[in-house]
Amino acid sequence: MENKLLVFLEAIQQHNSMTKAAQSLFISQPYISRTIKSAETHFGTPLIDRGHHPLELTYAGERLLTYLQSDARLHQRMNTELKEISQNKYQSMTIGITPPMANAWFSQTLPAFYQRFPNIRTKILEITTSKAETLLASHQLDFFIGKTIHQTNVKTIPLQTISLSLVIPKTAGIYQSINFGDRSPPPFLQE
Repeated sequence: MENKLLVFLEAIQQHNSMTKAAQSLFISQPYISRTIKSAETHFGTPLIDRGHHPLELTYAGERLLTYLQSDARLHQRMNTELKEISQNKYQSMTIGITPPMANAWFSQTLPAFYQRFPNIRTKILEITTSKAETLLASHQLDFFIGKTIHQTNVKTIPLQTISLSLVIPKTAGIYQSINFGDRSPPPFLQE
C-alpha cells in the first residue's frame, strides 16, 4: 500500500486534482479516493484538504509524502547495494584497533584507504589487544592495529616507530640533580 500511496500522493500534489491524478496514472478516480480514505483511517488524520480548490495535501499529507519518498530512496539504495554485494562488486574486511590509536590513525589513514580501495567495505572494532588475539584466532578479525601480538600463527608488521624524548627545562630544579653520565645533556637542554 505504501508504494501506491506514494504514487497517488505525488500525482495529487502535482495535478491538484484526484481526477487528473487518476488520468495521469491510467487508473480510476474512485480507486485513488478509496486508497487515500483507507490511509486517512489508518493514520487517523486527513491527508487531502477536500475543501480547498484546487485540491491540496494537508500538512499530514505532506509529511507522509516526505516520509514515503525518503523510504523509497532508502529502499532503492538498499536494493542497489545488496545487488552489488551479490555480484561480488564489494569485498569486506573487519579491522580491530586499540581505542587510543583509533582517532589519530583512522582520521589520517582511512580517507586514503577508501580512495585507493573503493570497493572494500570495512567494519571497524575498537578493541583491546587481548580481545584482538581471541578474534584473530577465531578468524573474526582480518587484521589488528595495536600492540604487538606474540603468536606463532600471527605475522606482525611494524607500522611506525614512535620517537620519545625526556624533556626537562634547565630552569627546573630536577635538571641539576640528573646525572647524564658520560653523555652530555641532550642538545635541547643545553644553552
